Amino acid sequence: MNNEVADESPIRRRFRKRWLVWGALLWWSGVGVWNVTKPMPAGTNLNISSALTPADSVEFIYDLTRAGPQGQMLHEQRIFDETFRIIDEAETFVVADFFLLNEQMGDGSGVHRRLSHELVDRLIARKAAKPGISMLLITDPINTVYGGAQSTLLDELRDAGVDVVTTELDRLRDSNPLYSSFWRMFLQWWGNSADGGSAVNPFATDGSQITVRSWLALLNSC
Repeated sequence: MNNEVADESPIRRRFRKRWLVWGALLWWSGVGVWNVTKPMPAGTNLNISSALTPADSVEFIYDLTRAGPQGQMLHEQRIFDETFRIIDEAETFVVADFFLLNEQMGDGSGVHRRLSHELVDRLIARKAAKPGISMLLITDPINTVYGGAQSTLLDELRDAGVDVVTTELDRLRDSNPLYSSFWRMFLQWWGNSADGGSAVNPFATDGSQITVRSWLALLNSC
């Protein structure tokens, strides 16, 4: 009798291991499927009918980069100039949605305007000139490297009375379910710190560092 029990023990152990493996895979798959199909937050999944506008009422505003007569590069950035004009003339409210709003300009910073700074300065100046105006800026957590760095530009806007909303990506559907399942089950609970870390900041050229948690969050958003 004891021999039969001893003979069955390895089989039972293998059976339990298989069920544990299958259970983990089902959990992983369930988290992945739910987070790519779950309902979108209220107000973000809109179905709006198209509005017809006469062609003569449409103005095309563009940026243009071209070579000059001597081969030099010429830049015309009309989109932001128009944006700044609208801000300067706003009377009651401003709603701005900018995915990127940071101080990182890469290696080619010598040929680019500091548009993020210009935008922040215009918003703050208009808020100072019209204290009663309502201002809302919507942006993405990439500007703080997903919580791993401080954004002085966003802090300046908040201090000036501008409402700054950072999109809560965890409430949206995942674009990378294989990794995101692992992220949601084990990694997102670690939080983050803007006090620096031991990993290279992929968006900075000054050698600043961020936490490994920022990289893990970045992979979840790819």
